[in-house]
Amino acid sequence: MEEGTNMMEHASAFNRCIADLQRVYEVYKSEDKAVMLLTSLPPFYKLFRMTHMFSNGTFNYEVVMQDILIRDRMLQHS
Repeated sequence: MEEGTNMMEHASAFNRCIADLQRVYEVYKSEDKAVMLLTSLPPFYKLFRMTHMFSNGTFNYEVVMQDILIRDRMLQHS
């Protein structure tokens, strides 16, 4: 993802890539998808990425995606 790219567009593109891989019988655990999503974010998300990767809480794709979209909305409204 490049700086300034719309997060919803990035999330959609990421989900399309995962769906394409799953069509060729590639299976990913939720944790694997979360790591791939976090590493696809631009440098601007470094602290956010580190917080999620090293937290002791639940680490799954749905939670990470939700947190990213919430953060993006908060940044747009500030």
